[in-house]
Amino acid sequence: MEVTPPPSILLAVGQAPSVPGDVAVNAEKAAELVIGAGRAGARLLVLPELFLCGYDLAGLAAQPDRYAVDLSGPLLAALGQACRQAGTALLVGAAVRRNGGLSNAAVVFDGAGMRIATYHKAHLWEGERDVFVPGGGLLRLEIGGIVLGVGICYDEGFPEFVRAYATADPPVDVMVFASAFCHGDQESRYDIYHPARAVENGVYVAVANAVGEIDGLDFFGRSAVYDPRGSLLAEVAPEQGIAVVAIESARVHTVRRDLTYLRDRRTDLKHQRVERLSP
Repeated sequence: MEVTPPPSILLAVGQAPSVPGDVAVNAEKAAELVIGAGRAGARLLVLPELFLCGYDLAGLAAQPDRYAVDLSGPLLAALGQACRQAGTALLVGAAVRRNGGLSNAAVVFDGAGMRIATYHKAHLWEGERDVFVPGGGLLRLEIGGIVLGVGICYDEGFPEFVRAYATADPPVDVMVFASAFCHGDQESRYDIYHPARAVENGVYVAVANAVGEIDGLDFFGRSAVYDPRGSLLAEVAPEQGIAVVAIESARVHTVRRDLTYLRDRRTDLKHQRVERLSP
């Protein structure tokens, strides 16, 4: 009797400097990275937050028409064609129009080049609240039997965000994040969030982080993939490149069996009154 192996896919995270406000140039870079990921056998490539316009809040506020991506326009059509040529799905950060304003979004193409979904960032960071309208829902994707949850940057800092994906039906095997962390105190949080979210929920975590300097912010890249125990599997070191990692559902099941955070969590705990300690 033939035994069907558990689902497994190759997933890629990628990074390259974005040119602020030049969606055409950035789309060409995205297409180049998609082709490279396809050659490496990846079924999905994840690119950074606002990759197609650059993480430039001042530019977005001053010239939204220049920075916003037309979801039905020729640039995204060409990007879909690159996905079809590579046979590789793509998740890429972009500013898109929504509800009379702009959304910080992750646009998703399948391996046939069809734009199939858009995730809108739920948790907006500092100056983003002056530029974007927040999203209000979660997005799960399925490819090759692997279930993925989608988030953008600041979403990573909320444990309940990833927990909602990990306890969904079906639960996700991997969280993918399009991000834009820069040098400074954000770097230490970057090194905490991703392995923590992985081990808390028994999921892979893949993050594509912006790289290069835009409007005084120096993004450090280091796009990476962590396994369900929080161990670093791969990291993109140079300014532009990709890293490819096998995502295996069997590994997720093994870790969740051994680290039983999801099974043992308590949802019935209640606050007691505050007890005053003697001075």
